[in-house]
Amino acid sequence: MMQILLVTLMLAAATMASAEDKPIRLDTRPGVSVTFYYMKRDGAPATVVLLMGGAGGIGMKGGAPRSRNFLVRSREHFATGGFNVAVVDRPTDRELDFHFRTSSEHVQDLHQVVSYLKKDTGLPVWLVGTSRGTISATAAAIAFGNEELAGIALTSSVTSFKRPGAVPTQKLDAIRIPVLVLHHEKDACAITGVFDYHRPERCSGEKANRGKRRG
Repeated sequence: MMQILLVTLMLAAATMASAEDKPIRLDTRPGVSVTFYYMKRDGAPATVVLLMGGAGGIGMKGGAPRSRNFLVRSREHFATGGFNVAVVDRPTDRELDFHFRTSSEHVQDLHQVVSYLKKDTGLPVWLVGTSRGTISATAAAIAFGNEELAGIALTSSVTSFKRPGAVPTQKLDAIRIPVLVLHHEKDACAITGVFDYHRPERCSGEKANRGKRRG
């Protein structure tokens, strides 16, 4: 009987938590809005903002993200760990290509999301990007300065110097907040290979330009 009661309470708690999860739509620029899926948890120590790779879409359907992207699929792990989670969709005016992810417009969109979350909870905010999302997280950390964010986490970062905005080509020396980098040594993707990290001369945007000239 006690086991049945415990299971029932756990299911009820999970149902209540998921019932509070909802999409939030923000007007971020004139005529443009950004939606994020908000998973708010009692007692959370921080909020994590998940930034997708690819074109940036999270596959919103039926009021919830349906994309098979790594971070979309992992959102429940963050929430179960006690964090508030914001899964950010692409803006209404375009997809997130390489060039746009370092633009002032994209940074403004992300700033609006971060500002909303900080005002809503008063908690520290971390950006978590995967693949192309690491370009966005890095660009935001540089543009925001060192007070808006608690830190960023980069998974499977874009390292190819042939791609605009690749993480090693940005002004990394401007970042003064904690940065967590996670990368599989056997990452097989052509634009997120770990090989470029093994070249110490390619550690900043300034040195990256020389790397481009060498081909």
